[in-house]
Amino acid sequence: MRLKQVLFDQGRVKMADAGIIAKSEGMLICPLCWQESPFDDLSIEHIVPSSVGGSSKTLTCRRCNNDQGSSLDVHLANYQRTKDAFAGHGTLPVEININGKRMVANLVWGEETKNFIVVGKASDHRAIAAIQEDFRDNKVPELTFTLNYGYAIDNFNRAVMRSAYLVL
Repeated sequence: MRLKQVLFDQGRVKMADAGIIAKSEGMLICPLCWQESPFDDLSIEHIVPSSVGGSSKTLTCRRCNNDQGSSLDVHLANYQRTKDAFAGHGTLPVEININGKRMVANLVWGEETKNFIVVGKASDHRAIAAIQEDFRDNKVPELTFTLNYGYAIDNFNRAVMRSAYLVL
């Protein structure tokens, strides 16, 4: 509760310095929706999501934090996870299709090699066995895989703009 009060007091001073004054002492203007919000309706918001390493915080109204935070932050986090995986740090979830049989795997993207690690609990064990048999019998002319990045570029861009706006 102490951090919230400090952020509230700092926010009021910064807004007053900018010539923006809330109608009453117990109110602060949300920097996202520009609506006046009482102290009890404000929540602590990471300016850059903590899921991508952000630590600086500010206050926004509870509605903006809840509605925009989780729906946009996930796109920023998934973009970073994808970027890191392509740089050789982490894995990417994929679905592999071999001769019409599917299994779930994690793709390890190395500089020299690309490896698929089968996720046994998420795959049908009969499909895994059939795929292994196809490999043993040299019956795998090709394999395809689907990679889901987990982010939409428009939502990623909105999340970046939201964070940049809060930084200002």
